[in-house]
Amino acid sequence: MNIAFTLFKYFPFGGLQRDFRAIAEAALKRGYHIDIYTLEWQGDIPPGFNVHVVKAKGFTNHRRYWNFSKYIKNHVSKQDYDIVLGFNKTEGLDIYFAADPCYMAMAKRVRSAWYRWLPRYRYFLKLERAVFEQASNTKILAITKQQINDLMSFHGTLREQFYLLSPWITRDRIRPENWKEVRRKVRDEFNIPQDHYLLLLIGSGFKTKGLDRALHALHSLPLSIRDKTHFLVIGQDKPQPFMTLAKKLELENKITFLQGRTDVPNFLFAADIMVHPAYSETAGIVIIEATAAGLPCIVTDVCGYAHHVIDAKAGSLIPSPFNQETLNQTLYELLTASNNEELSQNGIQYCNNENFFNMPEVVVDLLEEIISVGAQTSRLKLRQYLIKEENFPKILQLQGQVYRELDGRKTLRFEHENKAYFAKIHYGVGWPEILKNLYQGRLPVLGAFNEYKAILRLKQLNVDTMNVVAFSKRGINPANMKSFIVTDELPNTISLEDFCSSWAIKPPSFKLKLALIRKVAQISRALHINGVNHRDFYICHFLLDISSGVDKVTPENLKVFLIDLHRVQVRRQTPYRWIVKDTGSLYFSVMNVGLTVKDIFRFMKLYQKKSLRDIIKEDKVFWNLVRQRGVYLYNKANKKFPELVER
Repeated sequence: MNIAFTLFKYFPFGGLQRDFRAIAEAALKRGYHIDIYTLEWQGDIPPGFNVHVVKAKGFTNHRRYWNFSKYIKNHVSKQDYDIVLGFNKTEGLDIYFAADPCYMAMAKRVRSAWYRWLPRYRYFLKLERAVFEQASNTKILAITKQQINDLMSFHGTLREQFYLLSPWITRDRIRPENWKEVRRKVRDEFNIPQDHYLLLLIGSGFKTKGLDRALHALHSLPLSIRDKTHFLVIGQDKPQPFMTLAKKLELENKITFLQGRTDVPNFLFAADIMVHPAYSETAGIVIIEATAAGLPCIVTDVCGYAHHVIDAKAGSLIPSPFNQETLNQTLYELLTASNNEELSQNGIQYCNNENFFNMPEVVVDLLEEIISVGAQTSRLKLRQYLIKEENFPKILQLQGQVYRELDGRKTLRFEHENKAYFAKIHYGVGWPEILKNLYQGRLPVLGAFNEYKAILRLKQLNVDTMNVVAFSKRGINPANMKSFIVTDELPNTISLEDFCSSWAIKPPSFKLKLALIRKVAQISRALHINGVNHRDFYICHFLLDISSGVDKVTPENLKVFLIDLHRVQVRRQTPYRWIVKDTGSLYFSVMNVGLTVKDIFRFMKLYQKKSLRDIIKEDKVFWNLVRQRGVYLYNKANKKFPELVER
């Protein structure tokens, strides 16, 4: 097997670089030929590594990376390789080892809005889309579940493209029998008394790893403890900004910076606490390494591997949103705790029991499997067919069971290899429809992109909805633009309208009714506080999962999908009038399902997360408008006053 490896830069001490080298060495052991394409290589070149340094030009890093990506696409991917395996996002990859977080998620969660206007953002987003968006066939080796969730929600990546890997550490990270001797030697080398405290932070990118947070936490300690505490920071980064901060906090004599080095395990055995209050972290393998070494950890919950600290009972977790005082108090408590040796033993035992040592071999197994089987699921093959340029006219003529057909669009159900899908096909709305909408002060819905965008947004908000199989559009004339979206069928579901239709005669259990009210309130709140309004917000568009049977739905197994997103609007902030319209429409749609006034009050409290007293005091006008909207819709549909309002 011939394998091409691609990565931007190789240096000996990076986590991504260590993973790359271990996988490449595992491939060599099986007799495979490997070529490595990179912009820069630092350190020794192991035997069997055929390193090709690509001369990609550019005044900025993002421009160099973009030109490197073009080289991989135009030259490397067209050579006779069985697999092109990338460790950074570029075009032309067969497989991507996802060591980095979702860039779009990071940009929207951590960066300010102006950041997304920079050329850097545009280039990196193009590279990310080349791997994860619909036209890509790249398989993805993910290292955390959160990574998978982010990529599916922000890019619509198919679940079938992912393979989830276990964390990987080498066995020299496990605490050896002579660890106390190692601890003594390290402390003597850096003039740290044996009875003093030693904090440790490891990682390239000191800002991302939260070094500033750690310094503030060290500064917050009582003077009697701070005087006995030392701080070692190991990693490839510029220390000067943090030395300036340390000097400002009068900690310059407490902190020592070291470049990346090969004897990191010795420092894990010598320290008392690993401090890792990262701002963002896809995984954080150093967390597993510290746990295996018996070093108690303080980590933020944004780290992909943070849960292992809790699972192992080997340290403390700082929850989001981050609070500096929480970190300060946690550091003080852990330094002065009497059970640190118990935490150490918990971590060592946990890592000995977990399968943390064979990731490189597992990856090579996957490469062999992907080549031999093709790893092409029926669903993935369908998407590849749907998004091909030459097949677009055939999709517009797709046949199946038609559920709705209006001027300019059609919704139908079709089957492919014994699996059902829904297609919404848009043929162009025409200028009269566009002008009518503009005259009424509304932006017209021009095609399937609106629903595609809405599905991705709902997934970002953790609202269950349809899964996109494929989306495509053609044309620039808004009146004649053609597009389609194909989604998975949601089998074994029932609308809440049908599920609740008998409640007036045969009420459900109170717990089940309350659970459903809570679920609908949570979905409604998630939409409205995050710039989304539905415009057809009725309970018939909430589908309840009844896979276990309609009579076996319980408060514990509720799963509710929100559908019919054709007219959904997505903004930075939901306009007040649209919140009223959505909530009023929802109120109208539940008037005949046997709810009581108390049930409506329960929804109001859950939706606004306020007491009824505060709602009446602060939001009376809003709920009066919601009531008026609901009553108006009911009278319009039924020509009578709703029973719910009378009770």
